[in-house]
Amino acid sequence: MEEKTKKDESEDISAEDGSPISYVHTQNVPAFLEEHNFSLLVSTYQAGRVLLFTSAEGKLSMLMRRLERPTGIALNNTRLAIAAKSQIWTFRPAKNVRDVEGTLLPHDYVWLPRQSHVTGFIDSHQIEWFNSQLLVVNTRYSCLCTLDLDWSFRPIWKPPFVSAITPDDRCHLNGVALDAKGPRYVTALGETDSAEGWRENKADGGIIVDVRSGKTLTKGLSMPHSPRLYAGKLWVLESGTGSLLVVDETTGKTQEVIKFAGFLRGLSFFKEFAFIGLCKAREKKHFGNLPIEDEFGEFECGVSIVDLNSMQQVGFIHFQSGIEELFDIVVMPDMISPHLVGFEEDTIGQVKIFPPLA
Repeated sequence: MEEKTKKDESEDISAEDGSPISYVHTQNVPAFLEEHNFSLLVSTYQAGRVLLFTSAEGKLSMLMRRLERPTGIALNNTRLAIAAKSQIWTFRPAKNVRDVEGTLLPHDYVWLPRQSHVTGFIDSHQIEWFNSQLLVVNTRYSCLCTLDLDWSFRPIWKPPFVSAITPDDRCHLNGVALDAKGPRYVTALGETDSAEGWRENKADGGIIVDVRSGKTLTKGLSMPHSPRLYAGKLWVLESGTGSLLVVDETTGKTQEVIKFAGFLRGLSFFKEFAFIGLCKAREKKHFGNLPIEDEFGEFECGVSIVDLNSMQQVGFIHFQSGIEELFDIVVMPDMISPHLVGFEEDTIGQVKIFPPLA
């Protein structure tokens, strides 16, 4: 691992409360992004921002866009979806976008907001594309759902132990892992059927549920998040212990891969690397009385890069001020200089692309 760090900060970028956002990173991160030809998109509902990390000529840059409580991010070749407080935004990529003077913008992709589906507050957590359908982990209503123009959302599955789809967050369903056939596993913070019943045993009540059989695969986890199927394995973040786990899909037994001084949330894979989100877990209502508190005195917030061959951290981006919690991380492959158009008037108001008159 490259031990030296580089500090990037600017008084021009700030969190919702006006405090400046600054970060440090290991010196190898810019070259790493350029060598593997990708960028990183990160959401933080705590700061109300979506963060786009790119690199050019050995310098890491961070573009920030405002969204109200952004959480899950889903990306495929033609669409980018971002969940916000009461709606889900869909972006489309465009090339050869020009400014008002006609000058070509220096980006390989420009992601433009194109649609918004108003769900109302459903506490959307993880979202994923399955073919052309967007799957949403609907935490407030304890179900998986899709979007439907005639409805706020359309439920497609709920855990068998949840008796009704009601807006009371019965088990804190928060993550879904997909395979070639669709949703395969989900994570929840409790096998409970009462309003916010998961809170009573949040330190060790977490579960992984097999979507197709309805059976609980693993119990006794400390606030599991971000399940993923990758390289033939089921991975999950055990946030309450700061651990990345591998789960045996037959027995449900878990094996710790690596541990961090942070509440983990947000997991993405690319080639032989994992990208893991760390949070400082600053408030006690959701994050108090967890095992991680007994092991680490200070928490980090940022993105850790882990080599899956050595299972060692090989780089990181750490926030020093302004951001204390992350939610999701998405790798943007083959995009070395993407751009995300925001909703500020001087940004979105200037973008106009159209085909020639037939």
